[in-house]
Amino acid sequence: MRGSDGWWRSRKHEVDSWVTYHIEQKHGPPSLFMTFSCAEYWWPDLQSLLYQRCKGTEQKYLAETMINGDTDKARIKAKRILIDSYAAIIEEFFQLRVDNWMETIGKDIFNINHYYLRF
Repeated sequence: MRGSDGWWRSRKHEVDSWVTYHIEQKHGPPSLFMTFSCAEYWWPDLQSLLYQRCKGTEQKYLAETMINGDTDKARIKAKRILIDSYAAIIEEFFQLRVDNWMETIGKDIFNINHYYLRF
């Protein structure tokens, strides 16, 4: 069961195996650990994605309010409702951003050759 002691032991074993493999391949031990969070929902790209997804649906009113609401409170409330309703889109958006970060900044600036991603 996700989050149980057995689940966490399994995740630890997975990471330990990955580290051991790369040490055996002479890549050296891990030298960088990073955590990312998709808790930041205020990216303009994400707002545009939600808006496009909701056009032509029963939630088009919320999408319009999120973009053109009369008050900040109304815009924020509409966005929160849409974020809760479209969690899969939020997750995919976040995953694409992390992948893009690894392929550009991670590889080009940090010179990361081997990495392990876990969501």
